[in-house]
Amino acid sequence: MSPPVVYLSGDRDPLVQMRLWWLAVTAQVAKGTKQSIKYEPQLQVVTVEKDHGNWVGTLDVLVGLSDELAKLDAFVEGVVKKVAQYMADVLEDSKDKVQENLLANGVDLVTYITRFQWDMAKYPIKQSLKNISEIIAKGVTQIDNDLKSRASAYNNLKGNLQNLERKNAGSLLTRSLAEIVKKDDFVLDSEYLVTLLVVVPKLNHNDWIKQYETLAEMVVPRSSNVLSEDQDSYLCNVTLFRKAVDDFRHKARENKFIVRDFQYNEEEMKADKEEMNRLSTDKKKQFGPLVRWLKVNFSEAFIAWIHVKALRVFVESVLRYGLPVNFQAMLLQPNKKTMKKLREVLHELYKHLDSSAAAIIDAPMDIPGLNLSQQEYYPYVYYKIDCNLLEFNWTWLQQAADPSPLPGHHTSVSGNSAIASCHDNSQHSFPAVSEKNSFSEINDLEGSYLQTQTHSFSSSSLEKLTLQFSLPKLIKSHIEMISPQSAHPWKTIPGKVIENILFHQT
Repeated sequence: MSPPVVYLSGDRDPLVQMRLWWLAVTAQVAKGTKQSIKYEPQLQVVTVEKDHGNWVGTLDVLVGLSDELAKLDAFVEGVVKKVAQYMADVLEDSKDKVQENLLANGVDLVTYITRFQWDMAKYPIKQSLKNISEIIAKGVTQIDNDLKSRASAYNNLKGNLQNLERKNAGSLLTRSLAEIVKKDDFVLDSEYLVTLLVVVPKLNHNDWIKQYETLAEMVVPRSSNVLSEDQDSYLCNVTLFRKAVDDFRHKARENKFIVRDFQYNEEEMKADKEEMNRLSTDKKKQFGPLVRWLKVNFSEAFIAWIHVKALRVFVESVLRYGLPVNFQAMLLQPNKKTMKKLREVLHELYKHLDSSAAAIIDAPMDIPGLNLSQQEYYPYVYYKIDCNLLEFNWTWLQQAADPSPLPGHHTSVSGNSAIASCHDNSQHSFPAVSEKNSFSEINDLEGSYLQTQTHSFSSSSLEKLTLQFSLPKLIKSHIEMISPQSAHPWKTIPGKVIENILFHQT
């Protein structure tokens, strides 16, 4: 059987492409939606033999765990963002390489989420929810501590190197002169004579030539030469008797000539150069291992974060919909222009699940305090996943995006979001449709669609979970008012998508 194809949001804004919604509703609603499905492409059956009975505790335990998971969610997200941002900092001028290093299990973040599989090895489902959350917290805390330690060491090294480099950069007024001057520019080892270095503005150079011999007594005639220059100034040397130095400095300042504090010392100059070479070498040695550590631990932290999201969906669904466990989870990638409309459609579809949440959303927006405190509460379980983890400008990513379709794929289909859901199919069967036919049939349809994948939780066990990609007619009727006719072409991502939204074992 050829792999199914998933249609994600066609919005070309990379920030929008990296935002997803994770929803859950009761299985009854899912069943009703499924009965309205008109078109079913390929099917894939996944069996899960593990019992998740240990996951359902008392109401008090679940309520307490819900609060703990919310805190854990925020903490893990913070660590994920810190690792991602530090990756950008370490790569410095190669920010176009950052995103290709921010992967989860070797794939990009959105792909990992849409193909999410519960990691049985890391987080055995035989353990309680609390134990699993503690395992995640312990692992991410270790990553956070290691990041602080490694970042501190690398930043100190980088800072010391930058300080030395900064000394060798800038204007003649501030930069180190060790790399500019030579031994022959100075009178050394003299009891009576000393050589000074003077920064002379280019506009005042003629004045310097005329005046430097008379700025103080005992200045050696014709001892000044131009040693270097920058955009605004010349660096000149001048030799005079030691006892005239203070008077010369004072007179030079009055004439806008700046005497630099510098003593020629070959040993110090050699030591500074060796220190810079050492720091530069150490930085290069640490760079590769540090980037590899960041890649590995970003993946670990991100995977842990999505597992926390999965736990929150499970716990919140049990608290809302009760026992036995029987709910449907959905993953959406909303379109930027239609996000508000999509929210309204979801509200109309699911508002009967929670009258209090429906009342909050239906309430006038000017009620003080009401919407502010409940703005993230909806009739359905809802958690957002924002994979935009970096603070720097994403223009390079948008420019790099390839708007052309994949070979052989149609692009006339437009739409608002890609949706993956879970539903029990143990008592139903659907005809398999080839990938070629699915493209042609979708192309014949008008308007915008939400493509779904189903997978559900039965009350007794999670056996014979069926994955299915389809276009729900029920939602389609609401979507027609959402998407403009000029919606962006949808991009296609071939491959198995969302083999299991929450718990999976092949």
